[in-house]
Amino acid sequence: VSKVPTYAPAGFSFNGWYYTEGGVNKDFGKDMAIMSNMDIYPDVTEIEPEEPEEPTPTPVPDTPEDEVPSEYMSPVIDVTSKTTEMHLVKGQSFTLPESGYKTSDKSKVSISSKNVIKAVKVTNNISVAVTKGSQTIRVFVTKPEITKSYKLEAGNTQKIGLTYDNAHLRVLWVSTKPDVATVDQNGVVTAVAKGTANIEAHINGLKYTSKITVTETKAAIKRTLHINVGKTKTLTLKGVKKYTWTIKNGNTVECKSGHKIKALKVGTSVITCTGKDGQTYETTVYVEDPTAFTVSGLTKTGTNKYKLTMSKGQVIAYGFSSLDQPTVFKSSKATVAFDTGRNQFKAVAKGKAKLTMKINGTTVTVNIEVK
Repeated sequence: VSKVPTYAPAGFSFNGWYYTEGGVNKDFGKDMAIMSNMDIYPDVTEIEPEEPEEPTPTPVPDTPEDEVPSEYMSPVIDVTSKTTEMHLVKGQSFTLPESGYKTSDKSKVSISSKNVIKAVKVTNNISVAVTKGSQTIRVFVTKPEITKSYKLEAGNTQKIGLTYDNAHLRVLWVSTKPDVATVDQNGVVTAVAKGTANIEAHINGLKYTSKITVTETKAAIKRTLHINVGKTKTLTLKGVKKYTWTIKNGNTVECKSGHKIKALKVGTSVITCTGKDGQTYETTVYVEDPTAFTVSGLTKTGTNKYKLTMSKGQVIAYGFSSLDQPTVFKSSKATVAFDTGRNQFKAVAKGKAKLTMKINGTTVTVNIEVK
């Protein structure tokens, strides 16, 4: 049997975990044997609270809406190696496979009577040795810091300030309101429209939040507009009563009376208008089609409604051929199936789950049955 690293979120015992051997799902239980080609799915996430004098960052709620890919949730340790590393965020913990481990500095990394390692203080890229016999686990503790808030004008961009001294930690960036502000996986935010949105950085199962307040541009105009094909939206220029939208380039929209923009076909157009100050303002209009949804094995059951049958452990990629914005489905039961955040559906356990996503006011639903 070949050996591979074990991935485990802070605070996990291994009860309720599963692995696949020869195509058969088996109960992982408390057995720490590492099987080749295994997939592990935790049922719950537990993160021990921070000490009272310095609260731990907000734990990622164990709800379908907040499901994130496991690689952004799990401290890493290879229990089969004599010398390995563990990377933790301050306040996190990890249950060791057995008793008898000792720490070289309990003021920074403690071990409880229940064999739980806890990250107490930042180690500043210097490891604390946790040992048992000939095995040594080098534990590194870091404490990410995020800039708490930004105020942006619609159309502007900003890289979120996030600092941490450990290159081994992976970050997943998520926007709670992509219609207000979007974020890419480099932490760069684009302000879309007036409102507020939280930008979340998910690290090791913890969530760090920056509040983004988006204001109107000085001309009070949206620099970008997303609209579904066949729909009409009113695009106004604040403080100006007489103005007319005209098409600068593209043929995907029609400028109508009453400051209305009608989406004719999928694509991009730029429209312009002149304000009372004599300045010309531009808006880029993205015409999108939420029905242009493709995934292997998908069956349409109604308007923007689909069903999909998957096998336990299966991952299926999906795509929208005409969207210029991030896409993430929310799952009604993430313990059965969920969106990995990388345009993939992942089947976890037998059962049914409804995954939904709203695109420019249109809801797309995929009912997944895992067998």
